[in-house]
Amino acid sequence: MLYSNENRQAYPRTIQTAATAALPSAFNAYSNPISDDPFVGAAGATDATRPSNDDVTAAMFLLIRTQDIGTEVFTCPSSSAEKLQLTNAASLNGNFVSKTNLSYSFAQPYYNTTVAGLGYKWNANTGPEFAIGADLNPGVIVVGTNSNSAATLQKAVNSKNHDTEGQNVLFGDGHVEFANTGFVGTVKDFIYAPAGVSGTPAGQNNPA
Repeated sequence: MLYSNENRQAYPRTIQTAATAALPSAFNAYSNPISDDPFVGAAGATDATRPSNDDVTAAMFLLIRTQDIGTEVFTCPSSSAEKLQLTNAASLNGNFVSKTNLSYSFAQPYYNTTVAGLGYKWNANTGPEFAIGADLNPGVIVVGTNSNSAATLQKAVNSKNHDTEGQNVLFGDGHVEFANTGFVGTVKDFIYAPAGVSGTPAGQNNPA
């Protein structure tokens, strides 16, 4: 919200691949952390270039670069992540180094006009039911799990930050809830995976 107040209500994101008929084929993360400007130069992996297009973690690093937010904000005390130690000014860095110093996952900041037309927003007008971020994606899919599944199956696909008991979820109006299920999207959809992959019931769509 601090960032959006200074950037025409937009939430942070860096450079996006030119829009196509679908979402970017793959997001990027942790590219070129020693870039001193995430918006200038060619995308690549040397100190003369910026982070790659569609880099989700570089988008979040903008908050450290511009809002005087410490790197410890991005590490959950219950996780194994450690505060990113910067050896110089935040403005001389362009990204997190790896998930060892970032213990949260975020909604897709890079999307096209087709998705925007369906109501997707990445700005201060995002609805209070939309999950902006949460404890780190568990990277686990259990086929057949859905919002009505038994608690044991829900636990299997929770973030590992809190021993799979659940995850803190940041919503569009700024409030945070601890949820014991990952099915807390706008229509009780799974916030960590695309629709259908985890066997979500009809009507439960991927919010990204």
